[in-house]
Amino acid sequence: ESILGEDEYVLTVVNHPRFGVGEFTHPPAPPRGPIAMSAFVPDLAINPHPRFGFLTQNIRTRRGSLVDIRMPLFIDEFTAEQKDASEIKVDAMAFGMGCSCLQVTFQARNIAESRHLYDQLVVLGPIMLALTASTPFHHGQIADTDVRWNAIAQSVDDRTPGERGVAPLKDGEQRIPKSRYDSVSSFISSEPPFKDKYNDTELVINEEALTQLLDGGVDELLARHIAHLFIRDPL
Repeated sequence: ESILGEDEYVLTVVNHPRFGVGEFTHPPAPPRGPIAMSAFVPDLAINPHPRFGFLTQNIRTRRGSLVDIRMPLFIDEFTAEQKDASEIKVDAMAFGMGCSCLQVTFQARNIAESRHLYDQLVVLGPIMLALTASTPFHHGQIADTDVRWNAIAQSVDDRTPGERGVAPLKDGEQRIPKSRYDSVSSFISSEPPFKDKYNDTELVINEEALTQLLDGGVDELLARHIAHLFIRDPL
């Protein structure tokens, strides 16, 4: 900090506050490329590893439209007037996956310990997310929230209109209540302090996968968890 000017500060933020605003890349590049088709983010901003380009394109293709990310706008006397004065609207996976975080992989001793650890992290995760928020800006505007999670969840929402509940279901589809990146749907440990009443949300499952898992000797609690994961198409 000794080398900073009087009007300069060191900040720890999860995303670039003006990501997607004007010419924000170096070198500058135009938006609306063939991969993201975003009105704000050029394809140049996408990580060059093929995985990220294909994820961006396949999510958009599967859902049948650009992703629709909406964050609540912080409003005070300095907020500029705009057509929709309540939301910050952006349209590319990069607005979510452009948020940084520390990912950690745990190696447990066995499956029982792994399942117990999973359940503990389900409870601790939201607390840690709140403590490390640091995401008050999106697309050059101040959001009325400071956590990145909803932006990430919306940025990879590949559900079809039928799966989202905004159009009739097509053959082979079922309603899916949330994005593939979202809150955890069930606890999976059979050890104390788990109680059956904690799993009080409706779990959408792949029935074929569930039958195969149960026939293979997987207990019902874990089988339903895995069958829930298999309601998604690979990207």
